Amino acid sequence: MERVALRGVSKSFRDARRGVEVAALENCNLAVSDREFVSILGPSGCGKSTLLYIVAGFIPAGAGEVLVDGRPVTGPGRDRGIVFQEYALFPWQTVLDNVRYGIREGSPAERDARAREFIAKVGLAGFERHYPRELSGGMKQRVALARTLAYDPDILLMDEPFGALDTQTRLLMQEELLRIWEANQKTILFVTHSVEEAVVLSDRVVVMTARPGTVKRSVNIPFKRPRLVETLMHDVEAMELRADLWQLVKEEVLRAGGAAGGP
Repeated sequence: MERVALRGVSKSFRDARRGVEVAALENCNLAVSDREFVSILGPSGCGKSTLLYIVAGFIPAGAGEVLVDGRPVTGPGRDRGIVFQEYALFPWQTVLDNVRYGIREGSPAERDARAREFIAKVGLAGFERHYPRELSGGMKQRVALARTLAYDPDILLMDEPFGALDTQTRLLMQEELLRIWEANQKTILFVTHSVEEAVVLSDRVVVMTARPGTVKRSVNIPFKRPRLVETLMHDVEAMELRADLWQLVKEEVLRAGGAAGGP
């Protein structure tokens, strides 16, 4: 079953300072199946986040068609939950209040119980009364993930959610996301700059070209689930796959005139 489909999607933005149109996406085609975990990989500025925000309904496509469950996307909807890189938590609310915010169904006690359930699922039981300022970066991102999962969207859209975290916390959050995904089997569209992260998490990796972004290659990830981050870090086949994906990305980084250091 096809959950998300982009057909011939293009998008340009007006650069008011220079008085020109800047093409972010051009003739982008992508299909994401039910319960599939797809990562979008590409050089900076290639339109990865723009694509995600178009699927979320935050911005319209300039051309082409965007469908969720066969219906055109006309705006945001509760069938799509998004997790941002910047956490986007309410600083004046506790962890419990932040997670409970999006839950609309049930009595107050039922909403409270559901929020506590997902706080526990992300490993933060006991922190319900803490405020965001009292949490580490990794803990804040767990709260953001719990808040999105708690209202049970069919599709998760994740925009570099672990990009600002230190290496150790990032690895722990990858493990946490794998565990939650394996338990809930959501459809996930995940934007990342990390080749390693894409290989560890995904069923499929979509590599985009330099701006204006379009799909360059779609690569299936052959590793069975459940997965362990540590195992794939040292797996020879995984290392070869990371090298192949990095070469695809590197070509686009160089084409865009950027510096290419490694995955």
